[in-house]
Amino acid sequence: MSDCKDQFSNCLKPQSDECKSDVNIPSFCDFLVTERCNLRCRKCRFWENGYGIDDEITFEECRDFVISLKDWVQPCFEINLGGGETLLKKGILDLIRLCAGQGFRTAISTNATLIDEEMAKRIADSGLCRLGISLDSLDEDTHDYLTGTAGSYRRLMKAVEYLKKYWKKGNINIHTVITERNIDGIKDLVEWVNKEDFFTGVSFIALSQPFRTDMLDKWYLDKEYGLLWPKDSSRASSVLDMLIAYKNSRYKILNLLPQLAAYKKYYKSPESFARTHKCHFGDYTFNVNVLGLVHLCCFMQPIGSIKKNNIKDIWHSEAAAKTRASMRNCQKSCNNILNCFFQDKEKEGN
Repeated sequence: MSDCKDQFSNCLKPQSDECKSDVNIPSFCDFLVTERCNLRCRKCRFWENGYGIDDEITFEECRDFVISLKDWVQPCFEINLGGGETLLKKGILDLIRLCAGQGFRTAISTNATLIDEEMAKRIADSGLCRLGISLDSLDEDTHDYLTGTAGSYRRLMKAVEYLKKYWKKGNINIHTVITERNIDGIKDLVEWVNKEDFFTGVSFIALSQPFRTDMLDKWYLDKEYGLLWPKDSSRASSVLDMLIAYKNSRYKILNLLPQLAAYKKYYKSPESFARTHKCHFGDYTFNVNVLGLVHLCCFMQPIGSIKKNNIKDIWHSEAAAKTRASMRNCQKSCNNILNCFFQDKEKEGN
């Protein structure tokens, strides 16, 4: 099965200009603290095939890892605490406060269904820098269908009202995966986010094979996994042209324009979509999975474990160097390239 995390819910950011680093120091960590989830989303199978609470890294191990970063990384270091449903992790708000106390930028994504008024206040007081909310549609039935859970839409919208009451600073974004089921509602969603001053913006994610499922070459044709794939590629292209027009009109769409153009190619011909640049992500970012294993690329073998070794030693290890070389020569157009680490070829210079 795929060992990749649920990237569409976390939407990692490219390396920022203000926190550039060479291979000696990373600037970003994607830390999967749980694979458990209280929803049954059709675009993700962590809830069905993911590791349980007895397998996942403990709060104490998470805490020790964060502390170990303090004297190594730069102050602009960002750590994304991901899931599963991140808020299911015991002590997650304490972990966020610890990260903030270390001077790190901290982000999480959530389906928001666990956020009551008290939780909203605690989140606002935790020092969190960026909160992503996974919203599939403004149509209640569509959202509940895609999450596989009746009532999830109403709970999310109630959570937004609570957050509006207490959230005073930082970014709150909407994350939306473009699927067959919600594609006709994308326009309404964009316009809603754009007029809501509370939201920083909306990030659109290209649909990929559900995580924690056996990888298939043409998964979008599979009877089970392909039901969410847009059946009419011209319709998908039209919607993406609309998003490009809105982006050019300064609507609060967080995707890059070249990324939206790449989505058009992908939805038209996913098997022929090709990457446009070499992969340098292992030079500045790393993943820690729910077992504590460290990856530079989730499609390649781990390079160590934070339970056994210091992260600085892992980063500079021979295994890390070999993996970086393999990543630079890799030709796979993976979900990371298309969605969360997208970079324009011209900007990168490759």
